[in-house]
Amino acid sequence: MDVLNSVLITGHVQQCSSTEAALSVLSMHDSDVDRLMELSDSLPDFGVYNLVVQDYVANLQFMISGYLDWTLNYTGRYTTGGHAVSDMREIIT
Repeated sequence: MDVLNSVLITGHVQQCSSTEAALSVLSMHDSDVDRLMELSDSLPDFGVYNLVVQDYVANLQFMISGYLDWTLNYTGRYTTGGHAVSDMREIIT
């Protein structure tokens, strides 16, 4: 499992295991993405700024999908042994 600052902080604040913290962070992430998609599909009227806001939201979605594409196809960072430190679990326990 990759160690992220958000997982370390969540584990510390919630006093839970790294697995529980990772699941909590994943849940927060999924909720945030769900909310972004919900809001994207029902933007209010911004008058003369409608196109600018729609472009901004579309760019947020492109950034998220681009990051996902990068992590899956262009880096070994998120594969087993891909972390800069070989075994972060030894460091944090």
